[in-house]
Amino acid sequence: MVVRNFNQHSGKPDFYYSRNPFVQHSFQIFQLKVEKDVYEPVGEYTLLDLSENPDLTEKRVMNIVAILNRRDRTLDLSALTDTRMLFTVMPLKPNDTQRRIIFRTFNGTGISKQNAILVLDKDLVEDIGGFIGRVGDSMNCYKEPEGENLQPGTGTHTRPPDTVKF
Repeated sequence: MVVRNFNQHSGKPDFYYSRNPFVQHSFQIFQLKVEKDVYEPVGEYTLLDLSENPDLTEKRVMNIVAILNRRDRTLDLSALTDTRMLFTVMPLKPNDTQRRIIFRTFNGTGISKQNAILVLDKDLVEDIGGFIGRVGDSMNCYKEPEGENLQPGTGTHTRPPDTVKF
């Protein structure tokens, strides 16, 4: 419980996370359904790069949940890693119910490496550009460009990408 002033306090947060009990290296994201007064799963963050420090992964998930909860501040993760984080928002297909965001790490040489995938209910984030911009800022993330430098189906670059910081 957070007390903002003497007469005001906050109740349950809209979102929280927990480790996925069924998938190792994965976190589930839950949303409070007010009408039922119960949390239901609405997303998942799955680490693909098992060499990443588990504490760093959890802090990334904390930042995502803080942004979903409309918090102004997130954890500064820039000192915890020396790689650049790239992301790609996968296009929605007509029957998709979930939005996928692929994160990759890039150390400045060679090719980028798949790091994690964030899957969220597609209706959860109305302004995906604003949301992913805030997530990108919290992870020191750069939007991955589309074009000929990507090798289709491999998730790798043939050269360092031209990046745009969000």
